Amino acid sequence: MKGICYIEVGAQELDRIKPLWERLTEHIKLRSTYFSKWFRTRTFEQRKEELLRKATEGKLRVDLAMDGGQEIGYCVSSISYGIGEIDSIFVEDSYRSSGIGSELMKRALSWMDKDQIERVKLAARIGNEEVLPFYRSHGFLPKHILLELKKE
Repeated sequence: MKGICYIEVGAQELDRIKPLWERLTEHIKLRSTYFSKWFRTRTFEQRKEELLRKATEGKLRVDLAMDGGQEIGYCVSSISYGIGEIDSIFVEDSYRSSGIGSELMKRALSWMDKDQIERVKLAARIGNEEVLPFYRSHGFLPKHILLELKKE
């Protein structure tokens, strides 16, 4: 897509993704089969704290997709204990299917390749299975089904 630029920012600029992360969380909350209450109470500050902890234990990368001066997508990825992870990725609805998500994913995976990371994981939320073809197109395949006890 013309006019889109990509930049890498440091962990200290995580606040730049807050509005996009909140839209992603809203999207997942509406689709969550079992844990919508958990997503309703989840805050960006909680997620930011988790990501900053990862940055101190390993490495954290934040890629932004920009249209003019506006953030329209992001990918947060990390490397901890020799394992890469796509921690969060999101593209605004109106920009989807234009290759922006793929470019963000390629940048994260290329960064991990430079560190010779052999194992890369990501978590897709139940109810948001529509993202699976996108992840599959980048080589990600289901490995586990992780269950969590629901306490309310």
